[in-house]
Amino acid sequence: MHSFLLSIGSNYNTLNNIAVVKELLLRYFTDIYFTQTSESEPIGKNYSDRFVNMLATFQSEHHLDETIKILKQIEQEMGRTSEDKKHGKVIIDLDIIAYDDNIVRPTDYYRTYVQYLLKYLP
Repeated sequence: MHSFLLSIGSNYNTLNNIAVVKELLLRYFTDIYFTQTSESEPIGKNYSDRFVNMLATFQSEHHLDETIKILKQIEQEMGRTSEDKKHGKVIIDLDIIAYDDNIVRPTDYYRTYVQYLLKYLP
């Protein structure tokens, strides 16, 4: 089994999209645990709307590459497109930031909202 730390974010129809993605993630990862949500300022010049963020942890038999494919599939199922991203609209963003106790996205891991939400993990 592998352990994952997942960052979840949305800046469009945020409360609905966070609720939907939780249900979709539960289909694949039954033991997933979600933190509370937190708002953050947008990062990057394309974005103007605030983000709602959440972290999740789960165990899976899937390796990192397989899990990333599942997460990209969920993003597409929810309607995320590269065109929306160009216009600063993020329906849902799912990023693995740690895998088996290895930080794989250090820039994301050390963001203020991630560090804040880490204290809500078991």
